[in-house]
Amino acid sequence: MPRLRARYMPVGMIDEALRKELFSLFERYYADVDYERFRRDMMEKDGLILLVGEDGAPRGFSTLGVSRHEIGGETIRALFSGDTIIDHRYWGEHAFALAWLRRAGEIWRREPDAPLYWFLIVKGFRTYRYLPVFAREYWPHPHRPMPERIRIIRDHLATERFGENYDPRGGIVRFPKPRGRLKRPWLELPENLRDRPEARFFRRLNPHHARGDELVCLAELSPGNMPPFAARVFSRESGE
Repeated sequence: MPRLRARYMPVGMIDEALRKELFSLFERYYADVDYERFRRDMMEKDGLILLVGEDGAPRGFSTLGVSRHEIGGETIRALFSGDTIIDHRYWGEHAFALAWLRRAGEIWRREPDAPLYWFLIVKGFRTYRYLPVFAREYWPHPHRPMPERIRIIRDHLATERFGENYDPRGGIVRFPKPRGRLKRPWLELPENLRDRPEARFFRRLNPHHARGDELVCLAELSPGNMPPFAARVFSRESGE
């Protein structure tokens, strides 16, 4: 039996009591956060994946927002991942990944002819590691140059959302005052991850991630761009 259960909640169903519980969990892991900005950011999203433990208490969440864009004469959709945290005692469980893939698949099926891109900003290697779990082609990629079309989409989405805080030269979001630096115990990687080529690649692209700099990442979400297991979950039509 899995120790975590996951479900999608529209933002309108999240009451103040739950939101404060989620913020309490969030601030255990991130510095430079405040409740009002957390609340405001959450209300701008469509909903979140909520993880609860066997006792029913929140153990993690990830906010999601979907938007439409006209870029270079093409209509695309972007699935933006916002504030995200999972209680470290549950790292390695699959409930979050499965729920996220199911929700993303539901969004994709609404309009499969309009490409859907996963748009996320990453301040830690543990989050960057989700990209190859969910997508074959993702950007930036440690072994392949970013196509110009992807660069244009990335820069459009990041500039629209983050304005002058986005630096397209390095694909980095950098706020004048840090917003959500990982606290020291969670910033350090275990030895088995620290020296992986992908980890070195991430540190090279985002050398100041410890200060809260965030690397803008992009991946198209479709069955054809997913590893087999992820594609099966993504494509399966089922309830929450």
